[in-house]
Amino acid sequence: RRCREGPRVDEEAMAFPYATLCVQGIKDGTTRSAIEAQFEEFGRIRDVTITPNKHMRGVPDSRLALVEYEKKEDARKAMQALNGRYVQGKCVMIRFARSAPGTRPPAPLPRHGAPELIPQTASRAAMLSLKFTPADGTEPDDAAD
Repeated sequence: RRCREGPRVDEEAMAFPYATLCVQGIKDGTTRSAIEAQFEEFGRIRDVTITPNKHMRGVPDSRLALVEYEKKEDARKAMQALNGRYVQGKCVMIRFARSAPGTRPPAPLPRHGAPELIPQTASRAAMLSLKFTPADGTEPDDAAD
């Protein structure tokens, strides 16, 4: 039974190199074997890891489970069947993990300096000055031309 209407999973997002699901909203006290038992009906599982959700520190029943399947297709079937449904008595959200277990995706490159400004063309500046009048009620300089 579905506990909420989540976004439909499009097939493009499923073309993913990893067979690991990230299950959000796991109840505190849920065991690896309980998660494994509920997910193994969709295929052979390599590993289950339950960890606190660092973005929801202190929020009860907000743990993450990483469920690694041997086959990507089995992970896809499990996600389609269980996303937005009750897992161990709690409504969960499931998506593909962004990387293989134990690897961290590279951090974004730091930005140096101010962003480069895109110059406006003279005609665009004139058009904008016609649209907006100054707060003091005077006419814009370019409008007199």
